[in-house]
Amino acid sequence: NHSVEFAAMDGELPWDTFYGNTKKEVVMQLDVGNAIGGGVDPLPYLYKYPERAITVHVKEHSKSDPDAFVGEGDVNWKAFFALCRAVGSTEWYIVEYERRGAPPLESVERCLNNLRKLRLV
Repeated sequence: NHSVEFAAMDGELPWDTFYGNTKKEVVMQLDVGNAIGGGVDPLPYLYKYPERAITVHVKEHSKSDPDAFVGEGDVNWKAFFALCRAVGSTEWYIVEYERRGAPPLESVERCLNNLRKLRLV
């Protein structure tokens, strides 16, 4: 997803229009950073569409630092991972870092180390 899916159209969010009118077998790929950037809390969507978050994008969001690494911003990762396990049926956590804070491999390593510090991986 991108932030546009969380901007109301005719009083309804496109995310809800799509997932509210498709079968459970249609999998969501919730991008945490983009959802928050679009102005919504992604956690209620895991409850609203249970067992459809087979894959998720683990991307940080920070109001104060647009280059924040996963685990260094505003996202409550412990709550997110707990919900993914409890209701999302999540199998794949795709760590995504699209910023210029460091070279790609260093960025991935830093994000992964932060998730380890939080005891999430």
